[in-house]
Amino acid sequence: MYNQYNPNQIYTFICKSQKLAGYLMLFKNLKLLAVNPSREDENRNVFLFANTQILQDAVKEYKEWRNTNSNVNFNNKYNTNNTKTTSQRTTNIFKE
Repeated sequence: MYNQYNPNQIYTFICKSQKLAGYLMLFKNLKLLAVNPSREDENRNVFLFANTQILQDAVKEYKEWRNTNSNVNFNNKYNTNNTKTTSQRTTNIFKE
């Protein structure tokens, strides 16, 4: 969205979540404008995106998904009981 008083200025969306920023870039193909250090916590960054209707819809979709899948563990997404992790496969190779 553009500023109505200055059409060259773009409103920005400040994202404080690295997971949300990754989702917006990887799955929604939105362009990251800048990464700045957080003023509130020096160990964190804030991610700036152009505040468009597409971004607002993507954030809403992400929040709905996170609320319905709050118990999802991303680390075990592909690790089912029938498969082994890479470290387990590597260990088995050296034991033979």
